[in-house]
Amino acid sequence: GMALGLCGGASLSLEYSRALNLTQGLRLLLRFLYELQNAGALCLYLLLIGRVAIGRPGGLKQTAAELRKPFLVSVYSTGQMASLFFSARVVQPLLGVAVAQAFVYVFTALQLVIMAHFFSACWRTRTWPEPFWNPATLNIAVTPIVGGLLGMPRWIVRCTFGLALVLQAILVPPQVFRVLRMGTRVSNDVTVSLMQAPCSLTSLAWGVMLRTGYGLSSNSAKNGPDDAITHTLFALSFAVFWLTVVAAAVRRKAIASDGFGPAWAATTFPTCSTALTALLYSGWAVGGKPGSDPAVPRLSTDPNWAWWGASLRTYSIILAVATSTLVLVVVGRFTAGFLVSTYQQPAQTTVKSAVQLDTDQQNSASAQRSEYNENENQVNTNCIPGVFQHGDGQTSV
Repeated sequence: GMALGLCGGASLSLEYSRALNLTQGLRLLLRFLYELQNAGALCLYLLLIGRVAIGRPGGLKQTAAELRKPFLVSVYSTGQMASLFFSARVVQPLLGVAVAQAFVYVFTALQLVIMAHFFSACWRTRTWPEPFWNPATLNIAVTPIVGGLLGMPRWIVRCTFGLALVLQAILVPPQVFRVLRMGTRVSNDVTVSLMQAPCSLTSLAWGVMLRTGYGLSSNSAKNGPDDAITHTLFALSFAVFWLTVVAAAVRRKAIASDGFGPAWAATTFPTCSTALTALLYSGWAVGGKPGSDPAVPRLSTDPNWAWWGASLRTYSIILAVATSTLVLVVVGRFTAGFLVSTYQQPAQTTVKSAVQLDTDQQNSASAQRSEYNENENQVNTNCIPGVFQHGDGQTSV
């Protein structure tokens, strides 16, 4: 998750470098930061894979046992998302477009397998939708992003994007309802930040598709359906992001009580997607110049609505800079702790934190389920991964 967050931070740096009014020196600096963050993400990704595979007791055998639990399936699925980005950012420059496209096919197929396994595990454990579902399901929206950048066939770009929209329509409403209606009984921790991910990721995917020529309108000079889709997806991204902020504020005591840990990765990549969506929609990079970016709807650059475009661009750059800062702080703090733990307590801490979080869920599941079922006198003591128990004794599904 941290490596994926750093990939998101790199994408923000790249988007900043596209601004028309930058000096050449500043543009080169931002491109350097882009490459540096990609390199850091790859190193962190490889270190974490090594830790999971061979750097702890049990190795792959323990990992296979953990993959029976929905919450941990979701944790591990972030590696598949990072692998897709590395296909475009590492494999393509080194081995060429054809090999990079082959990697995308493989990791997209892997995502479909992960998704099927995740749904099966949730069905088996009677786990209801909540934000931690998103990495294992909606990350299918990464394929149209990377596929568009690599010039892959339209069928895979559009089909995976369509699947992401279907999953978003099915999974996001119950997540938002349960998080807001049931309060701290659901996702009572920092992973509630994942709630913003689906709408922002599909909106970002659509923006990249427009930039790379995968939109629906045959003539870019015509309005067509592209602008309508852009407005709708951005509106959903904006609304769910601020609902996520509200949900996190409600859970601020539990988040503060838990302290910093690997779960803070949930704040990085989803928020990067939200910020990138805002930058694309507002036309910040092109300074509001009409027709300069296919991803920017006409309304954002319409001279008759100059106040609207200016407001959007101000909002988007404030959000983006705040997000870039968040990513650097979270990833930097995690990396420092990871390196210290590697030397002081080998094979103990990083992955254990995710496993311990899942263990806490299981320990509190029986009491939580008894509360929901006592009216029917059918107390089920099976564990529901996705339940968190905090130091203050509160539990949440």
